[in-house]
Amino acid sequence: MTIRAANEADIPAIIEIERTPGFEQFFGWFSEDEHRAHLTDPDCRVLVLDEGGIVEGFALLRGFVGGEGSIRLNRLAARTPGKGAGQQLLDHAKAIAFAEPATQRFWLRVAETNSRARHVYERNGFVLEGRLPAGGKSISGQPVDIALYGLLREVWQFEFA
Repeated sequence: MTIRAANEADIPAIIEIERTPGFEQFFGWFSEDEHRAHLTDPDCRVLVLDEGGIVEGFALLRGFVGGEGSIRLNRLAARTPGKGAGQQLLDHAKAIAFAEPATQRFWLRVAETNSRARHVYERNGFVLEGRLPAGGKSISGQPVDIALYGLLREVWQFEFA
């Protein structure tokens, strides 16, 4: 498996993964145009995990221009959760975020009900920094409670680099 920068040809696979049944309760969807814009936005990095030409997962990071020392993991999804693709993407995303000398914090928002993701983030050194009751909305418009997690550079360097 190879992790590489996404390109326009990857957008249909990214959208397919993003719209996997059940994912809608954890995060929203981007339109094709929004995904295309992410590819050229200097503030974003879009990564895909490619296995023999099949996109098995993707990650979207933000904050490379205006992050003021913080990079955000905006989205991470794997075609088949539980098979290690998400962990590979997360490891690579952390390395990219902290490769930026100014980055002191890598952070994310996650639905409080997404226990699988929360467990992965906690196992990877992310610390619960706060909660936003009804801080997000599901695809159906229902309020979603959000947990905020952060990973500091010194923790990453000491435990994970």
